[in-house]
Amino acid sequence: MGPRPSFAVVGGGAIGLSILVAIMPPTTAASVGALCFAAQTVLLVILVSLTGRLLSLATGFGIVWFLLFPLRLAYLSYDRSSPFLLQAVRYADGAQFSWVWLVTTAGLGAFVAAVAVGRRLPHSVRVERPLGQGMYLALALFGIAAASEAEATQSVPLWLSPSAILAILGSAVGYRFGFKALVLYPIGAWCVGRAAAANARVWATGLVALVAVSITFTLIQGQRRAALSGESPSITSMITREPFHYSLAHGEVHTYRGAAVLVNVAGGVSTRVAGADYLFALHDAVPSREKFLFGQSLWQPALSTMPILKHILALRFNQLSLGRYMNLTFLTTQPLTDPSSQSTTVPGDLYLNFGVVGIIFGLFGLGILYTLYDGRFPVSGPTSAGLFAVVGFNLLTIDSNLAFILVSAGLHLTIVTATLWVLQRSRSV
Repeated sequence: MGPRPSFAVVGGGAIGLSILVAIMPPTTAASVGALCFAAQTVLLVILVSLTGRLLSLATGFGIVWFLLFPLRLAYLSYDRSSPFLLQAVRYADGAQFSWVWLVTTAGLGAFVAAVAVGRRLPHSVRVERPLGQGMYLALALFGIAAASEAEATQSVPLWLSPSAILAILGSAVGYRFGFKALVLYPIGAWCVGRAAAANARVWATGLVALVAVSITFTLIQGQRRAALSGESPSITSMITREPFHYSLAHGEVHTYRGAAVLVNVAGGVSTRVAGADYLFALHDAVPSREKFLFGQSLWQPALSTMPILKHILALRFNQLSLGRYMNLTFLTTQPLTDPSSQSTTVPGDLYLNFGVVGIIFGLFGLGILYTLYDGRFPVSGPTSAGLFAVVGFNLLTIDSNLAFILVSAGLHLTIVTATLWVLQRSRSV
């Protein structure tokens, strides 16, 4: 990788770009979208240059952000005919599109600026002390990622790989229950382990992950479409039929050939990573219909994990996830019969509390936090690879609310640290 841009240039440039897009008067949604898409692309490149490696929390955050917001917005600008879209998205005008483009660009700019600042802060790097491949298999995702790294380093053939078998079995269970995260996490953990190995082919592993994501979203989207029509297709038939004969974004019968198949798969993936959509709904209702929460949805869900405080304080938000609140307050038209939960997203949660200012300062804080984590736990061996799979995946689920992400990551970090301590003690006895 070439020379990295200086701290002053990157930090000042990211902050300046954030301010520019935040105050820029909207002209046409297309021109604003083109400018913001280009700006977020540049910011992602700068972010990768700053971190110096693809396998880090900060870089992962940038990649997930790019999928949830600029790519999703670009797709919505191209096609808003899907019956599955939120009403706030389907009827959004140019000014609303411009607003979402601008605040997401400002948010990513603040995050990149924070990474530039965070790299200047003092931190100590945790030294790897491998425990051995067998012990890592005692933990689920941690074990898959750690064992995968160890196997890749030792050049264990794939057909003799215990971690690959665990990843496949874990994904099969996830598919059985119809949750994309349960399908992707085991494969993702295995890919993290392979990419972390000293002799890793990072881009080849990334290609495997991309194929796995595409197949997973095709299967999940096809499964849900089939359920609506009362069908029970096999996995093989869905892989060979859904991308060619059904619109994965719209759920309609349609024939695709050649490059159109790839566009159809991309549309299905975009439908399942609809992070930007929820910002339209929040902007429609807050603060015109619902008041800003001023931190309530940030600290109350965190305290709800403590049963005693949960009852003493009579919390308005008495569970860690905001999914039900989001659906009932902003999305559903049938609150008495709709049991679903919907995404809040990190920028959506921050906007819900403090508006655009909350997005910018909140993402700046997250950028500092993620950079400190990357400095303390760089992925350089089996232990850190497993830790990334368990804790890092929580911190990268930015379609959830902030308290859910941070509390889940903190709990998993505590459990993994305690488990490793026990394993180290038992090994030394």
